Parts: sequence; C-alpha cells; structure tokens
Amino acid sequence: MSSPSQVNAILNRLTALDGITSPVPSAAAVPTIEADLNGIHTTIAQVTLTVQAQLNQVTQQVATLQATVNELLGNAGIQLPAYTTALLPPGVPGQMAYATDGLKVGETIGHGTGVPVYYSNGVWRVYSTDAAVQS
Repeated sequence: MSSPSQVNAILNRLTALDGITSPVPSAAAVPTIEADLNGIHTTIAQVTLTVQAQLNQVTQQVATLQATVNELLGNAGIQLPAYTTALLPPGVPGQMAYATDGLKVGETIGHGTGVPVYYSNGVWRVYSTDAAVQS
C-alpha cells in the first residue's frame, strides 16, 4: 500500500498535468481510492476471463465448421457420375463424367481401366488427349 504522502504527490502531479481544478483528495481518502482501483482491476480481470471464454467458444466453432467444410469438399473430392463408354448420356458442353472402361494413354481397346471425360463439340473427350473416348 502506498503512503498518504506518495499518493498526495502523485495526485498533485496529475492535477498539474491535467489541469484538474477539483481539490486533491485527502490522505484519508487514499484507502477508498485504492479499494476502488482494486475493484476496477478485479472487474477488468473478470471481463478478460469472460472475453477469453467467448473467444475459445468461437475458436471451437470455427474448427468445427472447418472440419465440416473439409469433410464436404476436401476429403471426399469430386465424385463424377460413372458410365461405361457405350452408355455415356447425351451431354451438354462442359459436362463431366467418368467412363469406367475408357482408355488411358497406352491401354488397348477392350482393356480400358477408366478415365475422366468431358463433353465438347458433340463428343465425350478424354482430358489427357482431347480425343473422343474409346473403350
């Protein structure tokens, strides 16, 4: 606890600096002022704990949301509709699908292991070669 003379010296300096015209509190008021300051300090500490708890909740909610987004978009990947090459539907430009028996580069007719394809100029095409898909 500060001595009354120390508190008076500080208050006098503050009065001079800030242009306060009200009288400086007496030394008898020092314990009340210190109690008020301690109360303010306690209130600030409580508010800090409350804000930290709320921040922790928000952080947990963001983590849950991120996990959900990852599950929906990141972990599952894009699932294309799958068809044999003979049963690929009539397409629209830009449509994508997976030809389950489509030929990759180096595979021979009848032994295709499947390729992603897209529809362009009236034909289902293989991405790697831009050629019409074969099986």
